[in-house]
Amino acid sequence: MSSTDDDTLAPAELFAIRTLLAFQGTVGVGLEVPTRDNVARLMDAISALSQAYPGFVEARFKGWVDQLFNAFVATPTSYAGHNFPVLYVAHHYLAWPKEPGYFQLNPRDPTITFTPFAGFTIGIPAQNTDPNDFDQAFPDNWPKHKYPDAWNTALDVLRNQCGGFDYNRQWTGEFGHAVLQTDGSYFMMPFDKDALVQLHPPPDVFLDSWDNLDGINRFQTTVMNNWSDYGRVFDKIGPVWTSQQAAVADMLKPKFLTALQYFYLLHLLIATASGTAAMRRFVHDIVNYRIADSPEYRKDIFINHLLYAIVMELSDPDHRYALSNLQLQSLVSDLANCIIENDCSKDIKDALLRQGTLLVNDTAYPRQDPNYPMVAFDKRRQDMLDSLDQARKVLKDGGG
Repeated sequence: MSSTDDDTLAPAELFAIRTLLAFQGTVGVGLEVPTRDNVARLMDAISALSQAYPGFVEARFKGWVDQLFNAFVATPTSYAGHNFPVLYVAHHYLAWPKEPGYFQLNPRDPTITFTPFAGFTIGIPAQNTDPNDFDQAFPDNWPKHKYPDAWNTALDVLRNQCGGFDYNRQWTGEFGHAVLQTDGSYFMMPFDKDALVQLHPPPDVFLDSWDNLDGINRFQTTVMNNWSDYGRVFDKIGPVWTSQQAAVADMLKPKFLTALQYFYLLHLLIATASGTAAMRRFVHDIVNYRIADSPEYRKDIFINHLLYAIVMELSDPDHRYALSNLQLQSLVSDLANCIIENDCSKDIKDALLRQGTLLVNDTAYPRQDPNYPMVAFDKRRQDMLDSLDQARKVLKDGGG
């Protein structure tokens, strides 16, 4: 897709877009520093992006999310036959807090207790809110995975014991065939010959002792520590950032952009600013390009012109968004809060916060601007669009 397409965002999808931006800011550092800690942050961030997925409307942003999840499903690991989703579940299994609530009553049979992982494998919720809705009932720190379809299918395959985890083989001390320990502390309990294999702990053991649980945790910790090629996942998702940088470059080329297309560009800049050092320099040069010839914001930088044009457009009662001052405050704050600061994204976040301060201090802003009281609203907006269009002519040729 090129910038000749619509390149605009619907109001209803902004929350989903911000979820993606927050995800990218959280995990982007792993593109260059794929440590285990950064892999853990990636795994912890996936659930929120999965939940936000139905909100994506615009094809290119939705495509990037699909690309991320397709990469997760397909990324192999050093455990033969086990792709990334297996380690993702193992990570969350380990992260579950060791507290009395670890063991839950089965809402379908109050005489039975089970662990959250057992609930994951058989689809029983950990809290008796809706026994038929696993994702609604489980606490927020257990992964939710309904979307997109490829990711949901990959995890359901694991949950349904159709491939991935080898539940039927006991732990022998040799890595490669098992990722989750089923030895001793878990009983295999098929209800009939056609039922899925189900796991849950014997209550008389678990309610009195943590010994078996500690053994499972030790085993799982060893599994995660021996995952030797964990950096592969960042290699697989890196092309998303590369595509976003190319999209920014494409949007520098047209002679004119509308205010809503500049709003789209703002989100692309935030996304790309979470990438590699080279990507951050690319965005930095755009964001900080100084625009000398402009009736308002004279000799100010690109990002300030960009945001001024955007808040005016979004406040226009005759246009698509028609936001009030309070609604603009909320939007600007939400967008700033989704940015994980680095040496580049901080400039964007600071500019957003300055706009937020202007909105708070003057409820008539930006329909009126005390800095330019004699300049009409429509002229101020057009002045900003003209200055941004002129700046892009320089930036597309590598100026800055």
